[in-house]
Parts: sequence; C-alpha cells; structure tokens
Amino acid sequence: MKMNVTLTIIQGGMREFQRTGIYPEYLLFYLPDYKRSWRVKLRKKNQNGFLKLNGENHFEYAYKNGKCKLRTCDSNSWTTIPDAILMMCD
Repeated sequence: MKMNVTLTIIQGGMREFQRTGIYPEYLLFYLPDYKRSWRVKLRKKNQNGFLKLNGENHFEYAYKNGKCKLRTCDSNSWTTIPDAILMMCD
C-alpha cells in the first residue's frame, strides 16, 4: 500500500543552538490522510523509530543517509519517501 506522506527536514533553531552550541535537525512527517504531523529529533545519520497514533506505535520509519522510508506497523511493505523538503530556520 502506497502512503501519501510529506517529509520535511528542519535544520536550525537559535534557542537550542544558544543552549548547546549545536544546530538541531528534525524530521517532520505529514500524512494528509490522517490530518496529522509528527516531529522527530534527528540524533544520528541513520535512525529508526516509531510514530504514535492514539498512544500506540502506528508507523515505523527508517532514515538513512538522507533517504527515508515509512510503513504501518502491521505491514511488511515500505513506502519510500521520494523527495524531502529541506527547511532552515533561525
């Protein structure tokens, strides 16, 4: 099953930079079918994790070398997110 998903990679944030000296990166997933978005802090170049819906793990993501894929937890097929939007903020 192909999912309709948009991925935005957010870089920057002055408040955290002032506090830690490191520009943070976040993955922002938006699924219009669910009218919901999730923001996940990117801590490593290769990262796996879950997105919760109603308090339960509903989606699993895998981010590796700038590429990301997503699937529902009850599915074995992954949806590759073709192009991520890169957003820099202060």
